[in-house]
Amino acid sequence: MSDDKKTHELLKLAAASASRVVAGAGEIDFGRPTPSPGWDVRELANHFIVWSAYALERRGLRQELGEDVTGRDFVGEADWRAEYETTMDHALEVWSDPKTFEGEIGTGHSAMAAGDIATMLLLETVLHSWDFAKATGQDYVTDPALGEGVLPLVEQWAEMYRQYDGFGEPVEVPAGASAMDRALALSGRDPNWTP
Repeated sequence: MSDDKKTHELLKLAAASASRVVAGAGEIDFGRPTPSPGWDVRELANHFIVWSAYALERRGLRQELGEDVTGRDFVGEADWRAEYETTMDHALEVWSDPKTFEGEIGTGHSAMAAGDIATMLLLETVLHSWDFAKATGQDYVTDPALGEGVLPLVEQWAEMYRQYDGFGEPVEVPAGASAMDRALALSGRDPNWTP
């Protein structure tokens, strides 16, 4: 399987887990703490929604993320769960075309290989949907293949993310921890975090 096809398969697994978390959130206390220091649930939820479904869709289409997305309070809208599902489905469809993985996305110094953008958005989707699940009292349930696929990507990108304060310092986990728990810990998240 090509790297691009593998990334798309992992995106599908990540999207399924993210959609379950969104659907299962129930009544949300938006002021609750989250695993992301300094963010309450509302801030985390809006960031998670933007950088999973909307960024995945727009980057794949070579469109910018405008203020209409980055400044929007998604969770303040009545139909945000259904819209998230629709947008994520469309994003996956965009990336199902192998041509989406070709070339670069962005311009000038901000241009990156399309495959690298997809990988970074995969990590955003997995890590922030885990954050959102924990912050809303849910278990993050996913196919073990997602953890196994994401762990080497977190290992590859961890130092760069830390340089930009995207990841915290690694957290120690027991020997025999799952691949997902090791990926979470390497990103600076405590797999056993509770509010």
